[in-house]
Amino acid sequence: MISFDRDDYFSQTDFLYELCKDDNEKRELLTNLIVIDIVTSIEVYTERLLKQFLKLVNKIGLTTCKINNRLKVEQSIELVDKLSSAVKNGGDIGKVERQLLIIKKLWSEGESFNIDCKVKYPKGKHGELQLKKLFEKVGIDNIFRRIDIPQPESSLLDEDDFDTASFIGELTAKRNLAIHEGAPLHASISLETLEFYINTSSKVLTEFTRVMNEELAAYQGA
Repeated sequence: MISFDRDDYFSQTDFLYELCKDDNEKRELLTNLIVIDIVTSIEVYTERLLKQFLKLVNKIGLTTCKINNRLKVEQSIELVDKLSSAVKNGGDIGKVERQLLIIKKLWSEGESFNIDCKVKYPKGKHGELQLKKLFEKVGIDNIFRRIDIPQPESSLLDEDDFDTASFIGELTAKRNLAIHEGAPLHASISLETLEFYINTSSKVLTEFTRVMNEELAAYQGA
């Protein structure tokens, strides 16, 4: 089982938030730092979660016929990229042949296989679309359909259902404004909204963890 420890990822954010409540003079700087820190925590935890998930899947020792087809497709794409690179760079026939045999093994029945997908955000890429693509790499077609974040009673949103993808997109957009334009986020983000961002982000990561544990349980029972 994979566990999510909130303090490991939000203790610094909580500390900055307490400072923000007490220091109006530095609220502009602190608000920007908090938003940046939240997005960083989401991205760092997601990469670590998926890496740990793949490690545990490989530890189960599944045969290829029991591996999620979506995951096999994503692994195949990486293998084909390596094969293409080997051919373009004048790789020797032996190296090309090894890549072809690995792909063949992945789609054969009853073969043992270790998944080795890259589960990192591409350099300079952020946001809900990149996050969705990362989960696709481990076999989750649409992570946002798998998670359930309760709408708070005093919701800051008008919709009845909480839209996690839009939430991630909003946070990322504000993070980009803070980093690339030095925008004073405190002008549009209240303390109440900051607290909402922090607590909701923690709930999102908790839900991500639940989904991946469900996937692990399914593999263990396969």
